[in-house]
Amino acid sequence: MSILLHRLDQASSLDLSPFQPFVFGPRSVEHYATLTQGVVAGQNANRQSSSKLSPHETVVALLDRKKVLKTAVEGDLAVDCDLEDVESCLVPVSPAFYDPRFLTPLLSSYMSQDKPRLSLRPLMNSNLLSVPLSLLASRHKSSRLTAFALLIHFRRTIAETSLKDRDLWTKFVDVLAASVGDLSERIPRVVACFLALSASVLADPTHFMHRPIAKFLFLKPELDLRNIPEFYRLFDSPDLNHFQQRSWILFVLKVGLRDATDYQCLLRRDLLKLLLVFFCSPAAKESEKIVILKILENLTLDSTVGQNLLHERGLLSWLIELIPVPGNAKMSSVNQLRSILSVGGNLWRMVFHEEEPEKRKKKPLALNFLLDFDLFCRRICATQDSLLTAEVFLDVLRLLAQVRRALRDRLPQWATVELDSVEQEQLLRRTCTFVFAASARHQSVVQELLDLVNGDFKGLPLERQRALRDLKDVIDSDDSLGRR
Repeated sequence: MSILLHRLDQASSLDLSPFQPFVFGPRSVEHYATLTQGVVAGQNANRQSSSKLSPHETVVALLDRKKVLKTAVEGDLAVDCDLEDVESCLVPVSPAFYDPRFLTPLLSSYMSQDKPRLSLRPLMNSNLLSVPLSLLASRHKSSRLTAFALLIHFRRTIAETSLKDRDLWTKFVDVLAASVGDLSERIPRVVACFLALSASVLADPTHFMHRPIAKFLFLKPELDLRNIPEFYRLFDSPDLNHFQQRSWILFVLKVGLRDATDYQCLLRRDLLKLLLVFFCSPAAKESEKIVILKILENLTLDSTVGQNLLHERGLLSWLIELIPVPGNAKMSSVNQLRSILSVGGNLWRMVFHEEEPEKRKKKPLALNFLLDFDLFCRRICATQDSLLTAEVFLDVLRLLAQVRRALRDRLPQWATVELDSVEQEQLLRRTCTFVFAASARHQSVVQELLDLVNGDFKGLPLERQRALRDLKDVIDSDDSLGRR
């Protein structure tokens, strides 16, 4: 909306300058009520001169600094910040984030205020500087050039102030400028996220990462934009708060690793091996394991990266070894099992070409991968009861059904292969347990569980299938059973 009003102001004779910058949200009602009273009374100039905050400072004060930082490190970089492109202005942005096409003009207009009134402290505290830093990883050249222009403007503006941390901020921008050869060059997203989060840290001297980041900036004349800055120093920090520093750099990887360019940064210094080995070590905490699995989940969404992880890095075999077998519990978290299933599901969808059946016919799946996926699903089905929920069990049954169908297409004789007796009992017991434990709102889950077991698993004996069909009929005829 702010973009459309901006274009309307430029294209028409309407003077919207008294109402700029535009404010939205619940607090905008009070803002514009006060502003309108001053305009109607003809006292807009006097009101602004006597106000404690300028209009730009008022808007910045209304921003949620956590949401601004979330926009910078987790937002959609596919948005083009070129306001002259009508089509790009109409691309919607998730309500969970601010629109960078609103934040970048706000940042520019804020720094363009009269110098006597200009105060950069609210700007830095709002995390707005993280936005142009994250846009350095945008695929749109116009967005990257806009980001560099804003950073240069900030460098010149802060050099004229008397802030105590002025030298730190100028050094921050100078190090970045010395690291970039071509201003239109796209830097990896993971590096951009490191810079965006570092800017947020520098704005808060009480932050536990303030000293490591400041020390890093003053020691390094420039950055290697092909590597993840300070990874080893923060991951294996000798400081007392080393757990916090490790969690911080792992968070940078979680939000920053997205595509093949980021993946190359991970491989360049053998960081992938380090993460996989650390995951299996006793030193890894549960929260750190979840973050590492989330990193793998994000990476496997990219087909190029996923192919490399599957065929050259043996990721599926590594995942299978993480799943606890009966009598040998290796994990104690439902979230961990769910994340493992998500990573395996991403790998399956990548190689199975679910939405491209013609491509699947031309290049059938290798038998060893099908057998590995089959083992992966059966391992999860057989894991301990405390780790399985009805939804997780249903997800793995869906995946196992697809793998079994692919095996039958690849090997017709596979249709006659039966599950062993232990798997038969386990599958039947688990299905019955979740059927009886499901509440009324999970009836769709119950229905699909029964349909999958009855229709897709040919290895289940006929008497077992009849028993499940009878169970289904009982549930269909007695709704109170599902509620119990």
